Amino acid sequence: MRLAHGESCKGPALPGWPGLRSTVSGLSFVLAVALGGCGAYPGDKGVIHLRDHAYPTGIDHWPARKAIVFSDFGGSIYSIREDGTRAAKLIDVRDSDCTRVTRVRVDEARNRLWVMGASGICVYDLASLRLAKQLPLREMVHNRLANPLTDIALDSQGNAYAIDTGIDPIVYRIESSTFAVAVWNRATPSGDAGVYSPRHFPLNAIAVTPAGGHVMYVDAYAGTLHVLDIATRQDSKVSMPEPLYAVNALVAAPGAAGTGGIDLYAVSAGNNSITVVGVDSDLKTARTLAYAIRHLDHPLAGTWVRGTLFVTNSQLLRHPEVTGDGETPSPFSIARLSARYFADQAANPFLGAVLGP
Repeated sequence: MRLAHGESCKGPALPGWPGLRSTVSGLSFVLAVALGGCGAYPGDKGVIHLRDHAYPTGIDHWPARKAIVFSDFGGSIYSIREDGTRAAKLIDVRDSDCTRVTRVRVDEARNRLWVMGASGICVYDLASLRLAKQLPLREMVHNRLANPLTDIALDSQGNAYAIDTGIDPIVYRIESSTFAVAVWNRATPSGDAGVYSPRHFPLNAIAVTPAGGHVMYVDAYAGTLHVLDIATRQDSKVSMPEPLYAVNALVAAPGAAGTGGIDLYAVSAGNNSITVVGVDSDLKTARTLAYAIRHLDHPLAGTWVRGTLFVTNSQLLRHPEVTGDGETPSPFSIARLSARYFADQAANPFLGAVLGP
């Protein structure tokens, strides 16, 4: 079912599913999914509670509408106002197009909505919400081993950069004008390199810097932060004191200090946390600024909206014992985290001990 643009969602979005096994960012988990409608209301303390179960996954900002666009794991796309009110369903993505939606990206300048699932990428026209382009994974990889896609980012020209769960550190670049797909960052490592060698490692998350000239990603094994220059394709490593493990998403925002650097928010569903990293303006060194845990429930993705970080609390990596028989699970939600929130988290004595000197 496809609703008219802006129409409110009423009733169940999808039928209930039995417990199923799937993979997000290469991690196995068990779901007992019961998807409901898309109503929402503003919560206190920076949390927008979703009235019905949605297992929210990807999220992005739609500036012209002053709205947040987010997806659920079942494949529905919703919009919600920045204040957490007036939720509406936009699209039910068909399984034959893109299954198990985990990311959404809004390209307002080109009137596009990018939707990524494990099996491929779908591009919709923002005005009509009709499918404009389908990029199945099997066609993207050009006879390479087809590993589920995990993250996608857009640069200022509308080009997309996608990564998968494979052990080759590959970034797929999708041209904005033609939708042509290429292994963009490097050639495939030689076959004699060991699986756990420096030449073989999966990428966890990817983001484009606020200035638009660089792509940043995380090495899933070592937890190191890397920078790719879009113009030269030169790959370099950022020096930082602590590794970034189990990162599901990166959100790059202008540095709060106003010195030209970047504040990078590393979202982790596995660690149920967000690590804030301050990257210097030369993109060579970084320092850990905060380790935030409050108001988070296995966050999976985030987007930056005028000084506030919106994060989907997916609950996808919850263990069954967390909400056993007789217990009421917390509502599915979107966390709305301000600069004050992160300052408070950084000042927490317990978190200070975790971060260390």
